[in-house]
Amino acid sequence: MLHLTAAGTEILAQVTASRRVAFHERPAGRPEEDLRRFAGYLLRYNATVDGRAVTASVGEASVEDSPTDASPTDS
Repeated sequence: MLHLTAAGTEILAQVTASRRVAFHERPAGRPEEDLRRFAGYLLRYNATVDGRAVTASVGEASVEDSPTDASPTDS
């Protein structure tokens, strides 16, 4: 098993903190509909890892056993 050194743990903490800041700052000021659409795309994208399609709206997601469509479309 691999373990991080103290320096590696510190770098990982810095990167994680930086990503969290970016995650909260980047969508600021964007229209709500754009954020909902983007969230749906992320859910579908992440679902392709296990080969299942996701039908989702923000706050409500369901996973289907059908293959995913490779291109995002607005529904």
